[in-house]
Amino acid sequence: MATITEIAPDVYRISVYAEAFNLQFNHFLIKDDSPLLFHTGPRRMFPLVREAVGLVMPVERLKYVGFSHFEADECGAMNGWVAAAPHAELMHGVIGCRLSVADMAVTLFAVNKGYFDDVEVKKALGFEAGLHSFLKSKHKALVDAINDSKDLSGDNEKALAAAIEEFKATATY
Repeated sequence: MATITEIAPDVYRISVYAEAFNLQFNHFLIKDDSPLLFHTGPRRMFPLVREAVGLVMPVERLKYVGFSHFEADECGAMNGWVAAAPHAELMHGVIGCRLSVADMAVTLFAVNKGYFDDVEVKKALGFEAGLHSFLKSKHKALVDAINDSKDLSGDNEKALAAAIEEFKATATY
């Protein structure tokens, strides 16, 4: 269940406590003429956060969906928000600009397709770093194709899924 707290006029903190991690995830909603949701939250938390936003305002009115950097807890539910608020624009911080398109796409693809689901939380960062390194050394052409085309569909998506399966089989993370 999400907790909604108005922390300033028309500024809301939407908090979801994840007991399994003893961690609270916070999302911030600014309700004005151009509403902003900052931090999408993890993919699995999307239904809770979406419901909470819907209690404050119609979700489809969101103009902006933002996050500070590319990690599953910051932008894992990005695809859900894009679908729920199709007219909203995505925004991110400067750290996100330092990542390659392929690095971002690989991480978000792996999270959204469930490849992180069986990775222990304490090993998630090592898994991500190992996956990026593995792809750059063993599947450089795929990484280059994603960076060049800025597209992850069709053949690139199939090749990436196979490469991630290959990486997971090594268990070197």
